[in-house]
Amino acid sequence: MGFSELRRAPTIVNALCWVAVFVVSVAFFLKPIAAAHRGFFCDDEAIRYPFRHDTVSVSLLVVTCLIPAVVLVFALEVTYGVLTNKHRSGHDTCADDKSRCSGLHTGLRDAGLVFACFMYGNALCFVLTEVFKVSFGRLRPSFLSACQPETDVTSFANCSGLYVEDIVCLNPDTKLMSDMRKSFVSGHASFSVFNMLFIILYLQRRLPFSTPRLVVSLLQSGALGYAIFVMASRIFDHYHHPQDILGGAILGVVICLVTVFKICPRFILHPPRMELEQLPVTVNTKQGTAPPPTSSKTKE
Repeated sequence: MGFSELRRAPTIVNALCWVAVFVVSVAFFLKPIAAAHRGFFCDDEAIRYPFRHDTVSVSLLVVTCLIPAVVLVFALEVTYGVLTNKHRSGHDTCADDKSRCSGLHTGLRDAGLVFACFMYGNALCFVLTEVFKVSFGRLRPSFLSACQPETDVTSFANCSGLYVEDIVCLNPDTKLMSDMRKSFVSGHASFSVFNMLFIILYLQRRLPFSTPRLVVSLLQSGALGYAIFVMASRIFDHYHHPQDILGGAILGVVICLVTVFKICPRFILHPPRMELEQLPVTVNTKQGTAPPPTSSKTKE
């Protein structure tokens, strides 16, 4: 194996891992796996809450988490690429100089790399969330209400301490009943926390230094507040126990930190770009390009 092949090996391995995670996530999404079957104690009050529909549906969650992050990444990276190259070259249009077009290309490339890392983290978070759900098979708080059991387990004479291994549900919606056994961990919590924490870290690192601090903190607080709202709604809707929310939030935080600091630090956490005023400007003349002096100080 030659040197060039050795240099390409890590890239090939990373690409294979990226594809593998996405294939598994798509497989989980298209054909959900049945959760582990576990019983319950008939006097368990934690699974007797009334059934309610989602305040934040899955489709709404995906749209409100992915679109802001994608728009933010592409807007910032493309803007940085264009303005940085424009300032360096001193030209306004691609007709004057190709550096601005090159800046657009650079911005789109950087945005694509950040987007790939972002989606990889989302896919990894989804896969691990599903693994937790099918492994634990915890019943949701509204399980009995959704199940509509053939026999009222609460009417048993000696219900205290009686463990019900199997139960016949009259609800014909098999998809819903399968989902009722996937309480731990909360997918809404893990997904919203991952995406909002990603946005918070990205804003902190990539916004220019001249951006007012109140603006940055307001945007970050909005992202944090939305994640809290999503998690709270899952408890109010009787879809999750508090432990499910906590577990999902921890999972989302861990996956986000691993994605940002370990998987893709080069594209997300590289040193912030300098302010445009601090960038060296190249002055073009008919005779050629004259670079600015390296220092404003005059030697004595």
